Amino acid sequence: MLEDIVKKFVPFVGFYESAGFDPKGRISLPKPLVDILKRRQMVQSKNNVELFYKPFMQEDPRYLELTDYLPMDADIDFRRYRLAKIDDNSRILIAERDFSRVGFNGAPITFVGSGNRVLIYKSQDYQEDQPTL
Repeated sequence: MLEDIVKKFVPFVGFYESAGFDPKGRISLPKPLVDILKRRQMVQSKNNVELFYKPFMQEDPRYLELTDYLPMDADIDFRRYRLAKIDDNSRILIAERDFSRVGFNGAPITFVGSGNRVLIYKSQDYQEDQPTL
């Protein structure tokens, strides 16, 4: 119950750029994002943070969703999510089949905070998909 309240009032917000995935399929999470995750999960160490990810390959543009909030009473297909733990260098490991099918091979990426989710896009795709003002 307390975790639900904390996650409701500590949303993911903002945009963060990254150089992309390394050859082993790891991505460094931006420090502000790691700090938000620690507050949301009420943990002191980033190594105790648990995330789940799911690739969206049928969308245009394709992306990965990161979340730490999968309420049991929601209509969610939990089989499609995979667990990702944060290592000592603030990186998470994404299975090669997932990041390559989404098209992230070596490309810079953009993290987009969106409530209880963080969406990860290839930076070029994200920029091209944004409406011009």
